[in-house]
Amino acid sequence: MSDCLSVCLFAPLLHGKKDSRPLFLVERTLEMMRRGGIYDHLGGGFSRYSVDEAWQIPHFEKMLYDNALLADCYFEAWQATQNPQYKKVCEEILHYVLRDMSHFRGGFYSAEDADSEGHEGRFYTWTLEEVEELLGGENESELFVHYFDITPEGNFEGRNVLHTPLSLEEFAKKMGMDAQQLDLLFTEQKHILWKAREKRVHPFKDDKILTAWNGLMIQAMAEAGCAFCDQRFLSAAQNSAKFIKAKLWNEHGLLRRWRDDEAMFSAGLDEYAFLIRSLLTLFEAGCGTEWLQWALELNEILKNQFKALNGAYYQTNGQDLSLVIRKCQFSDGAEPSGNAIQCENLLRLYQLTHDYSYLEDANDILRGVWKFMEHYPPGYCYHMMNLHKYYAKDQLPTITIALNSKDSHFQELRQNFYQKFIPHKAIIWRRPDDELLFNLLPFAQEQIPLNDQTTLYICYDRRCDHPLVNLSEMLEAIAKL
Repeated sequence: MSDCLSVCLFAPLLHGKKDSRPLFLVERTLEMMRRGGIYDHLGGGFSRYSVDEAWQIPHFEKMLYDNALLADCYFEAWQATQNPQYKKVCEEILHYVLRDMSHFRGGFYSAEDADSEGHEGRFYTWTLEEVEELLGGENESELFVHYFDITPEGNFEGRNVLHTPLSLEEFAKKMGMDAQQLDLLFTEQKHILWKAREKRVHPFKDDKILTAWNGLMIQAMAEAGCAFCDQRFLSAAQNSAKFIKAKLWNEHGLLRRWRDDEAMFSAGLDEYAFLIRSLLTLFEAGCGTEWLQWALELNEILKNQFKALNGAYYQTNGQDLSLVIRKCQFSDGAEPSGNAIQCENLLRLYQLTHDYSYLEDANDILRGVWKFMEHYPPGYCYHMMNLHKYYAKDQLPTITIALNSKDSHFQELRQNFYQKFIPHKAIIWRRPDDELLFNLLPFAQEQIPLNDQTTLYICYDRRCDHPLVNLSEMLEAIAKL
């Protein structure tokens, strides 16, 4: 579903409107998801799916890929609307992953089960008596019980899945109270319940570290870390990438999964494509040119080992002779299509390098998927966004920030780039001594800091606007992108 939400969020940009029907659909969906039982109101993160039409009762299993994609959705919705609730949900998802789904060496675990103590949802559900006792009695818990619709009979096997039929503002108005004060009260009470829940038997944790799913979470962590100025998210993203390079990468290529010091199974298209995308994001976040270098290496492996005669990419590299058929998969499923994400990667690489071979490879994928996309567009949402980017390639900004020797304005500029919804930007951070960058992107050597002042270059298809050195002028230019 995150793919369809992304397309709806992206659609208003095509018409220059922020109040369009597609944006309404995104906001309505995200609002009801965060209020429903599918969201963990105490610990953050989303369950895999809902089993009822009211979205009250989830299948309580939590998946890393779901939470990565939904963190991205809420993050992009926050960029587009500046609604603080979306930022809050995104942060809560990522804090959940840092707290409960992270290996101490780096890397993110795969999933948490729905069951504990032999019962589905036992870890997450409550009786009215439990809540009242923990919160100090019937009077002290009255508002919490009312807001989260906790009843004696419950809504799931005699127990309660927390959900909020009314928004906080609607509930505050109904009760004649201040919404901010209620929020503070509920935050304290939720923490009390969360601490009590931590003493319960936890669901089984699937502690495999999967390359593809880690790629999705690195992406979410890196972007949020930049926009929110939260070094914990950025560090987690970089540590996961370092873990994958140390444990799941060798002279033969990427591997698919790691557990208990054992890495196994050759990686497929999804592993390469999702990881390349996250490495490009780390590079564009100013975390180092080495991430671009590795992304380029991985892309060469994809081109040499995975590319089909029709120009798209197979799911496998063809080295496993037990597989009778090599398939090209174009449609999105629970995860994005590997071909769609690789097409996005190629378009980004074209923006960053000005190398037309990447544009040609992206065109090959789009030609391969076109007949399927025309027949059933909702199954190919990421491809639709790529198609627009391909045809608008002359209007997409490639932004170089030539930092001076003091890295002046680095934090302010980076935060501003990621606080605004600019889905097709490409960013290069040029530092004076970055010889690796100059080898990979020779044109960047000429984009120098003028008079030893950090300088902003905004270019469209190699045509650059007048360089800017004044911070207020740079921020104004970013706001107009």
